[in-house]
Amino acid sequence: MIKTRLLTVITTIVASSALAKEPIEVKVVPPQCVTTRVAKIHPAQKLEPGEKEEPVEGEPGSFFRCGACAGSMEYTNDIWHITAYARVTAMEESRKGDVVTYCLVSKYIYCPKGDDRGKTYIVKNHRTGKTWKATNGSHICGGA
Repeated sequence: MIKTRLLTVITTIVASSALAKEPIEVKVVPPQCVTTRVAKIHPAQKLEPGEKEEPVEGEPGSFFRCGACAGSMEYTNDIWHITAYARVTAMEESRKGDVVTYCLVSKYIYCPKGDDRGKTYIVKNHRTGKTWKATNGSHICGGA
């Protein structure tokens, strides 16, 4: 009886700690790609007088902004992406109807059930030849 209860307690502790894992970002290999068209572009809001942008290191043409100032893009396959806290000129140069390919390159595991935020994509516009990084939310899974 005591062994059974002890085993139940140990099993519960082990199961709880496995469920309580923090989200971890993993690479998607090979990347999962989809080709579609641009349905709508939501450019980053213009800066207020006196506000400045800071370049994103390693991402030419990308600039840090406040969260509400990030740009986003909707596609004809009912998917959308956001440029997390940044204005991305490559995305803003896109036009409605442009053919784009987006590839899932990383995602988070150990997320709460039903919360798939935190996916990272590389998007390429076939007309302009430019690429940029986008996500499916401004926070990772389990975040705000």
